[in-house]
Amino acid sequence: MSITQDITKRETIASYIKEAVQNLRDQDLLKLRMKEIKDAVKESELIDPKEFSSAVQAAYDSQKHQEKIDALQVGIDIVDILNI
Repeated sequence: MSITQDITKRETIASYIKEAVQNLRDQDLLKLRMKEIKDAVKESELIDPKEFSSAVQAAYDSQKHQEKIDALQVGIDIVDILNI
């Protein structure tokens, strides 16, 4: 076994393990809540579940997409300036 004998380091390792376990439990709860939301959307028939998922993904990724659009626009502007 490669665990250190240093008590402080052991306590640090133990705290990392505890935090990682709590994060996994939190992820499980979030996954359950996401399933509940998707089920509620499906039952409500207010929006097609696939459209709902697409809208959620678009909203989630909107900042990343905007950054890509801005970078592409800079490239387009350069091409226009150079008449390419």
